[in-house]
Amino acid sequence: MDPVIDPTIGASAATNLSPEMLSGGTGPDLRFTLRLVASYFAADRWVGGGLVIVYILLAGGGSFFMLKAQENLADITNALAARQGGPVLGLAVIVLCLALVFLITSLITEWCQYIVRIRARRYYTDNSLAKWLTGNRFHSIERAGNLDYPEQRIQEDIYIFIEKVLALGPGMIASVVPMVLYSTKLWSLSLPIPLTAIGLPFNLHGAFFFAAGGFTLFWTYVTHILGRDLTASEVVRQNLEAEFRHDMASVRENSEAIAFERGSAHQAERLNGVFGLIRQNWRRYTVAQIKVRFCLNFPSMAFLVLPSLMCAPFILDGKMQVGDIQLVGASFNAVYLSVGVVIQMYAQLAILRSAAARLRYLDERLNAATPVGIGHSMTARPDIGVEGLSVFYPDGTMMVNVGDLAIRRGDRLLIKGKSGAGKSTLLRAIAGIWPFGRGDVVLPADSKVSFLPQRAYMPEGTLAGLMCYPSEPDPALDEWLAELLGLFGLSRLAPRLHEYAVWRNILSPGEQQRVAAARAIVNRPDYLFLDEATSALDSHSEANLYSLLDEHLPDAAIISIAHRRTVEQFHTKTIDVIDGGVRRYGNIS
Repeated sequence: MDPVIDPTIGASAATNLSPEMLSGGTGPDLRFTLRLVASYFAADRWVGGGLVIVYILLAGGGSFFMLKAQENLADITNALAARQGGPVLGLAVIVLCLALVFLITSLITEWCQYIVRIRARRYYTDNSLAKWLTGNRFHSIERAGNLDYPEQRIQEDIYIFIEKVLALGPGMIASVVPMVLYSTKLWSLSLPIPLTAIGLPFNLHGAFFFAAGGFTLFWTYVTHILGRDLTASEVVRQNLEAEFRHDMASVRENSEAIAFERGSAHQAERLNGVFGLIRQNWRRYTVAQIKVRFCLNFPSMAFLVLPSLMCAPFILDGKMQVGDIQLVGASFNAVYLSVGVVIQMYAQLAILRSAAARLRYLDERLNAATPVGIGHSMTARPDIGVEGLSVFYPDGTMMVNVGDLAIRRGDRLLIKGKSGAGKSTLLRAIAGIWPFGRGDVVLPADSKVSFLPQRAYMPEGTLAGLMCYPSEPDPALDEWLAELLGLFGLSRLAPRLHEYAVWRNILSPGEQQRVAAARAIVNRPDYLFLDEATSALDSHSEANLYSLLDEHLPDAAIISIAHRRTVEQFHTKTIDVIDGGVRRYGNIS
């Protein structure tokens, strides 16, 4: 039975592997993360870098204030244990003041983080959009089919990447401060332990510190061993969720066609299949999260009794006070949290790495060399020149051999041929969006080119916006736009010129083709390409459309692809694509 969903995503869910995770382990993702972070701070060193420095300093200062609060709390405990109530009120006031300072510093650090997040997101988004949109790279990537959902990577993964970097990076740097502060305090609280009982002629100093550090390093290793599947599961989860959203959006955008074809059962099978893969991945993801959660929570359980057990011999010997248990516990926990910052942040680090892996894969595709075949250049001459052009299939086999061709302003050229002969691809090759082939295409440098496909692009917006796309609508043109609608038999739409709507769902295919032709007249191109742009029209409407183009664009070159013989009367030159070659009729050089 043929699959209803992409087999590659099924294999990804089954193996917990994806293209992003098959390229050298953690190293490439770590290097890419550091490169991204460095590029942002190089571009925004004063504001962004300054705010991050403030954030780190305040986070470190907050640790200092918290340590002082812990010391005063220990003094309160000791005073109460000694039944001395005098110092308690003053110490409590100091603790509250320190807590207030800690609260203020934490709010300022949050403010710094949110400011940097939007600045960094603007930087990364601008760069990614520029790479994606420049030179029609978005089209070549989509044609190659080697990158899924770049829009999600630019929107969501950049957001996640910045959020996690700013939540984890400064925190990891700032953890040095509490590590030093509490390590010093823990060392000072560690009384010498004689080792003569095991045959060593000296005392062990800093036992509490070594216990905290040793346990932390050991538990970091355990956490990594148990939780290393989390990153791979997260990447696969993101890919599957993107596929699920895309398939549901496809149902919404093609609702009418699916309803006509009675295809809801097929769509349900497809959507349930993709969600089944999400559930399959979720089992792996859940197990990985549970392992990480165990590693995160187990120490906190141990720390409930560990400080008391460690201090008990010294308290019983009268060498420590009861309040020192609280200080030892706080210091032991702080050293564990600062030295073992990877443990605390392991789940978030896994999400960060998954976002970095997806962005790295996006960056590799955006920076990949495009196929070099058909050369394109600009010239000051007024016509389009084609020299020695041969159009290939992507695998390198010949599609159509064109040779030399000149298209001049005012030409009316019809390209005919059987379906699949290469007519539309020939237009794409001339326009510069089909690289496979050889030869050269020289385009006029200062000319305007418009392209009317069979299904014109109808972005959401106002009807006036559709007719003026890609320019912004000018209210001064309203009367002219309304007149054009009337000429194309759409006068009923004139009162709705500035109504915002999803017009592709309102206009019929034939109406969309007429609006697209009106758009071409508004934009007044020097070269207008029509790729079966009248396929949804009856012969009368088609004749009216071409007559209006002739009347309003007399100096433009109109190059059409069409199957109907009725279109021939509006053209003076013809190219017939036959058996991988072309036959020319009329005065074509």
